[in-house]
Formats: sequence, C-alpha cells, structure tokens
Amino acid sequence: MATSRICSIEGCGKPHWAKGFCGTHYRRFERTGDPMKVRKWGGWGLAEVKRLMSIETDDCVFFTGVKPYGHLRMENKIDRSLPSIVALLTHGPAPSPKHMGAHSCGNGHLNCVNKRHVRWATAKENSEDRSKHGRATGQKPRLTSGEVATIKRLLLDGEKRRVLGDRFGVTVVNIGLIATGRTWRHIEPATVAG
Repeated sequence: MATSRICSIEGCGKPHWAKGFCGTHYRRFERTGDPMKVRKWGGWGLAEVKRLMSIETDDCVFFTGVKPYGHLRMENKIDRSLPSIVALLTHGPAPSPKHMGAHSCGNGHLNCVNKRHVRWATAKENSEDRSKHGRATGQKPRLTSGEVATIKRLLLDGEKRRVLGDRFGVTVVNIGLIATGRTWRHIEPATVAG
C-alpha cells in the first residue's frame, strides 16, 4: 500500500507538494530561499519606500522589494500599487477613483519611487505617458486589412497556415486566429488572392 508523503517541515503535516514541502512552504522557499520565512506586509517594504521617497534628487530612485508594478499593503491593510502609494504619500488622496499613480520619468516598470516623478493621472494620461516614453503596451497591427483579406482567401483555397505565417511574417497562431474569426472578423476574404 502506498503511503502519502507529507511536508518535511517538522510539525507541518500537510500533504507534499514539491521539493519535500507542502504548497505553503514550497512557495516560501521559491520566493525567499527559506521555507520558514514569512513575508511581512506593510512592514519593511512600506518603511523602505518612505525612506527612498525622502531622498532629494531629480534622478530615479528604485525600490527593489517587489516585482515590477508590484503592490504593498498599507497600514490600513489595503493593497496598493507602488505608484499609487507614492502618489498618495506625496499628493494626498486621488482626485477621483479613475486616477492612478503615473510616472513622468518613464521608469514605473522599474519601480521608481522618486516623489518628483509620480503624480495622479487618468488611465488615458498614463497611456499617453507610456507612448511618449516608448513603453506603450498596445501594438500596432502587423497586418493590413488587405493582407488579412488575402490570407482569408488563401485559407479558403486550402493554403497551409504555416506557409501563410511565413509568407506574411506572423505566427501560425495569428493565422489560426484569423481563420477562426477570433481576430479581423470584420474583414471579408479577397475576391482574387494577391
């Protein structure tokens, strides 16, 4: 009869998940290198952000305690994004629920916490900033409407997706999305393939 494995941490008793640990201890081990280390929310992280914010400089000041676009727990036990924490501590509450912390430096993805670089902005203003800094998340389409119409005609004519992907410089997945109508649904197949 097979015996079920349990966590190797003394006194835990939870079922084994990976590397000799239960799920909780395994995640702690992966995150910190120590299965017994418990992350403290709103403790050193928030204190360190406040300390870094007090540095008077025009250069970026980076907080490395969370992943890019990470969140910290405030004293009131509410999780907030790092830019929102800096904006809140610097400028007070957001002017409206639609406002978010935004960076003028273009280094929000690197967790810049310089209070001179962070302000409240709407999603539209933040998106415009990202575009200005070359950090826009939206991509312009790689295919034109005419190319999509041609792809649809060639698909109807039995052309292989991989061949079309190579020909038009996109992935087979993109061709599949066009073929199934999940993207470019509004484009009709070309009357004559070109």
